[in-house]
Amino acid sequence: MWYPNGITSHDSKVYVASTLEGKVYSFDLDSGKLSNKQTIAKIKGGDNLRWDGDKLTLAAHLQFGKFLKHYKHAEKHSPSAIYNIDPAKGTTELLYFNQGSQIDASSTGLVYGKTLFVTGVFEPKVIEVQLTQP
Repeated sequence: MWYPNGITSHDSKVYVASTLEGKVYSFDLDSGKLSNKQTIAKIKGGDNLRWDGDKLTLAAHLQFGKFLKHYKHAEKHSPSAIYNIDPAKGTTELLYFNQGSQIDASSTGLVYGKTLFVTGVFEPKVIEVQLTQP
């Protein structure tokens, strides 16, 4: 993996977002050992992972060049994207996207009921987004 970032577990599986590879992997976990690496999603710039029921919520940096420019110059926006991944079905759904005017460089997305909470890598705030889907 190249720059593994987000990591979480569920049942006997471990899930890892590889930021620079643009993939989310699952591994079997048996007796403290990881095996059976599988790609469950291809999403650029994956960051932190959280569970939303039986789906993974992933924050992503879709334009890494803009992320690096934002790191150096806060006034330059870096897009924020939040996805839900269904590991069982192998599907992804975009929950939120913004060019950076609401929040730059999303690092974590947390679904609570019909509200999505989003944090940024460099911003000292949390935004709330009302979700329209169930």
